[in-house]
Amino acid sequence: MGNVDRTGFKGMLGALKSAGMTFDVKDLVAEGDSVVARFTVAVTQSGQKTTAMGLAYYRAVNGKITIDEPLSSPDLGQLLAPFLAQLAHA
Repeated sequence: MGNVDRTGFKGMLGALKSAGMTFDVKDLVAEGDSVVARFTVAVTQSGQKTTAMGLAYYRAVNGKITIDEPLSSPDLGQLLAPFLAQLAHA
């Protein structure tokens, strides 16, 4: 999600939410251009709910996210891949 502006990032989260994802920020800590978030994500697919817990480091420059380094268990990329593919073809 690097080089995505704030509006684009919010749009992606909104689209994922409408596709059945819930995203809950537990803690958000910011200093200067750096932000660290602790969060949970839940996705329901084919009637089965999967939950991931994660941390993400973000760096913003001129209102754009230039670094997006998530760490989650299970892997957030694998968890969201089906939803991102659906959004790409919508």
